[in-house]
Amino acid sequence: MSGRRYFRLRQLIRRKTELYGIHRKAASIGAMRLFFLFTLAATVLMADATGKWKGTLTPEGQNGGPALLVLKQDGTSLTGTAGPDETGQHAILNGKVEGGKITFELAVGQGNAKFTLLQDGEEIKGDVKLEGGGQTQAAKIELKRAK
Repeated sequence: MSGRRYFRLRQLIRRKTELYGIHRKAASIGAMRLFFLFTLAATVLMADATGKWKGTLTPEGQNGGPALLVLKQDGTSLTGTAGPDETGQHAILNGKVEGGKITFELAVGQGNAKFTLLQDGEEIKGDVKLEGGGQTQAAKIELKRAK
């Protein structure tokens, strides 16, 4: 191979290598931008439990009855009230929200109720453990955001 051809071939390889490096940098910057946008979108779209939720509380082996939750979420903290209707509300204690999982307690009569719920968009479903008078009873709860 003549010296001139060798020189031209070397220049061509160098240019392609430089272009490849530029494309790699652009691709990694593009990937970082996409990651940032998806993270931002996930944060914005993360469900907020704040609002009125109506549905049914069904103790094991019994017919279901009405349930109403009025929730206020502030970060991972949850406050509000819960009960069968507007007039039978009880204050929420120890309320927490972590990644769609909602937990709180209610003081009801001589006992308490522990709620372990999952929010999926405009629905909340989960389990309730009622304790009092030396007895424990389990229940299921299903709620939809009231409009």
